[in-house]
Amino acid sequence: MVIVASAGGIPAVSAVLGGLAGDITVPISVVQHRAAPQDDHDALAEILSHRTRLAVRVAVEGGSAAQPGITVVPGHTMVTIDPRGRWAFGRLPWNNRPGDALLVSSAAESPTIAVILTGMLNDGSEGCCAVQSGGGVVIVEDPRDASAADMPNSAIATGCVDAVLPLRDIGAALAVLTQTDPAA
Repeated sequence: MVIVASAGGIPAVSAVLGGLAGDITVPISVVQHRAAPQDDHDALAEILSHRTRLAVRVAVEGGSAAQPGITVVPGHTMVTIDPRGRWAFGRLPWNNRPGDALLVSSAAESPTIAVILTGMLNDGSEGCCAVQSGGGVVIVEDPRDASAADMPNSAIATGCVDAVLPLRDIGAALAVLTQTDPAA
């Protein structure tokens, strides 16, 4: 599962993850547009560790992308999943769409659940179509709920979305999907 968010994303991601049971075994990756950390401390990982019952870690280059729990992509970093199922770090391109990069690489490896939350511009749109083409499921936050509606609206405009839900309902939908669908 890959969750992509930008402006207003920390409360949205917290709401989605906070509602999940602690026994979900599907690996969850979180891409939140944010500045690069000034030290080895990842504030988003710390925040999420207090808001969910799942284990939270920061992605480490070369580490397994298949670990259960939540893996946070470091701020201002392009991270993909390589063919061996490991985290691969790269430079951010000029268009700075880390959500698309992770979604496309995840969908190439296995059916993926994509969650596009609040944010400006259009990160996640290309990834939605890759996820759906790869047999995965795409859930988008209802733009009327979002702090910034651009990313949800852009995802919906692709036609590659399975469900548009209010933020409060996304966690429940994910719980159902992870119990009945092997997509990760």
